[in-house]
Amino acid sequence: MKIPLGTPLAFLLYLSSIAFTTSSPGDRSKHYVSCINSCPLTLCPNHSPLSTTTEQRAGHFIQNISLYDPAWVHPDPVLRLFQWDCISECKYTCMYSTLAGRLALGSGVTKFYGKWPFTRILGMQEIVSSLTSFANAVPHAYYLGTFKRRFKPEYSMYTPLRVFAVS
Repeated sequence: MKIPLGTPLAFLLYLSSIAFTTSSPGDRSKHYVSCINSCPLTLCPNHSPLSTTTEQRAGHFIQNISLYDPAWVHPDPVLRLFQWDCISECKYTCMYSTLAGRLALGSGVTKFYGKWPFTRILGMQEIVSSLTSFANAVPHAYYLGTFKRRFKPEYSMYTPLRVFAVS
């Protein structure tokens, strides 16, 4: 079997890109990692870790904060409605703290967790994406209403079509 010359070359290119795709520059920065490690202790001090672990990420040892008590509730009712927890608030706060430092030093805006930083509006960080998702639900709701008026539950395809209307 003859292997085309481009196949090993493409494979080597793929392997060389793995190290560059482990995380975004923003969440690898020392300021961000330091902020994430201390934020839960200052933001929600009444909720100590249920258990802590340490992991190495991008050459830095960081505390695994995903194990913090999920019972913490955000003081802002709008953010509570959209289920912002302590860890989400820490990530958002640290992202903008790191971003402010980068901009003060003349560095540009960078990605965090593979996404560009967006300002939170009414509890939604990516408002256009949220509104688009909501707009996507409108035809499904319309179809479900139409479906319920046109078809009786005895129809053989009633359940699959209803599932399709909801999904």
